[in-house]
Amino acid sequence: MVTGDGFYLTSGRLLNVQKAFMLFKETNNLDIGAGDKTLWICVKFIKYNNNNGRCEISFSPQSIEWYAFGATRIHFGYFGSDSNDSQNQRFWSLKYADDLILKSSKLVRLNQVTSLVLKLVLNSTDKSDEAYLFVNPGSSEPINADLEIKNVNIAFRNLVYYAGNSFEQSSVSNIKFGLNFYDIF
Repeated sequence: MVTGDGFYLTSGRLLNVQKAFMLFKETNNLDIGAGDKTLWICVKFIKYNNNNGRCEISFSPQSIEWYAFGATRIHFGYFGSDSNDSQNQRFWSLKYADDLILKSSKLVRLNQVTSLVLKLVLNSTDKSDEAYLFVNPGSSEPINADLEIKNVNIAFRNLVYYAGNSFEQSSVSNIKFGLNFYDIF
């Protein structure tokens, strides 16, 4: 389990394209994003505090493992007031780059484990990748995503977790990667 402590806690991990992610390695660099492959990711999230503190997982192409700003492609989690509705209710969301945020209809429930599943469809044509977010999908492979983004470039090399900007905002655990839904659930 990773949890927030101190201010602006971010942790990151360079994903190993020489071993675990070899099938997804792009030809000319260390990015994960090789075409015509599907990658499933599951993360167990908990948001603790009743505030608009962000907590998110990002996939970044940056050379610094923990840096999730600038060229970061895909994020999922809770993005503060950008993930709220007009009544200030909080929703799990999907974000592309630093500008497009889509809110699901699934509320962020404080102190409850939420399974966020991301399905990445990596296509061989540039800017033709797809991302699908499923919130608490159950034990059978889901058919309809809660959110989706299509026709984008998702190539990345790092997994980055932003825990929030104060003590014990959120935690993540059981981060799993797989070639299909049943590999991660």
